[in-house]
Amino acid sequence: MNPARDLVKLSEADVVIVGAGSAGLTAAMYVARSGLRTVVFERKLSFGGGIGGGGMFFHKLVVQSPADEILREIGCPFEKVREGLFVVDTSAMIAKLASSAIDAGAKIILGVTVDDVIFRGRRQPRIVGVVIQWTSVIMSGIHVDPLGVKAKAVVDCTGMTPKY
Repeated sequence: MNPARDLVKLSEADVVIVGAGSAGLTAAMYVARSGLRTVVFERKLSFGGGIGGGGMFFHKLVVQSPADEILREIGCPFEKVREGLFVVDTSAMIAKLASSAIDAGAKIILGVTVDDVIFRGRRQPRIVGVVIQWTSVIMSGIHVDPLGVKAKAVVDCTGMTPKY
């Protein structure tokens, strides 16, 4: 499909998810499965967020119940350590989560930063979308107008504390 047409199509979504780590990919999978038009924006050029390094940069991650139910659901292999505690390969988890989100119908856009949210209403302000910019534009310090994306809901899965 033409990338410009694809971008226009993505300019309105039911749900925008910010961050393609484990939380963002899991949310995208469930939201898209429910039939909502779902777009995930990830500032990096890869998905997985911080889980790629696992604990202490090992290639394994410890997972507690009930998260093992999600791993079973997406077909991700893991080992049981003891009751309610499991170990999973980070690469397998990232790949299975991303694949499951895409298979559910979510669109994942890499290399795009959500720079701001769009508010409407004075008495009861509500978020109606996000402002996006290519990460490379931000890193280079040049000026390129950002784009607005309408959304009925925005889910922050960056794992970062907002700076207000």
